[in-house]
Amino acid sequence: MPLLRLAISPFYLRMVDALSDSNVPDPSTASSGFDAIAQPWQIRAARRSDVDPLAEILASSFHSKEGIGRWFYPMLKATLREDLRGRLQNGGTYYRCLVAVSTTASPSNTTPQEEVLGTLEIGLKPQFSLPWYHWFKLFPYISNVAIAHAHRRRGVAIDLLRACEPIARQWGYHDLYLHVLENNQAARRLYSKAGFRFCQVEMNLPSLVLGQPRQLLLHKGIPIQQPMEANRTGSLST
Repeated sequence: MPLLRLAISPFYLRMVDALSDSNVPDPSTASSGFDAIAQPWQIRAARRSDVDPLAEILASSFHSKEGIGRWFYPMLKATLREDLRGRLQNGGTYYRCLVAVSTTASPSNTTPQEEVLGTLEIGLKPQFSLPWYHWFKLFPYISNVAIAHAHRRRGVAIDLLRACEPIARQWGYHDLYLHVLENNQAARRLYSKAGFRFCQVEMNLPSLVLGQPRQLLLHKGIPIQQPMEANRTGSLST
């Protein structure tokens, strides 16, 4: 496993970022500001019991099972699972992994069964592509946005992205940042619909030397919370 982790780290670090740690109130019970339309899922903080389905969603979203990829897929999934388990355990106060889950009643079990539909992570990181006077600041940054294939284009990702807004507010911020690949048109449309706007083109070694797609830094300003938002439905579950 150490050899595998070393082999995939240059790619994986583009998705997963080191997050800072500090003391702030727990935002997991804050109002999300969702529209009052009921959805067949809820957004909550990830639990340790979610690690296996989350690893499958992440692996299938960012890695192919076709061709030679099918031989490495189980090892990649195992690495993702262990990395996620470590972040859930050691991520600190300025870290959240959110999941969208649907709940169904089971005739043979009195406990409702949950299905994980999608996930994202939010934490604090510097943005060195911003003007130099921002380099020593930390900003809320969203990564690892992944939705199960069967539940895409239903609004799950939009709700997960919106759920980051009250968390950033609780941390004392009014901005959200994320990256998207220049050629990922579907993701760019999603983020535009969620209110994210182009901020900066980021050049890196793979794009300069290998001609790989460039990364675009996107930004969303979070409006100051209005008192009426506290009465809206859709608050985060713990």
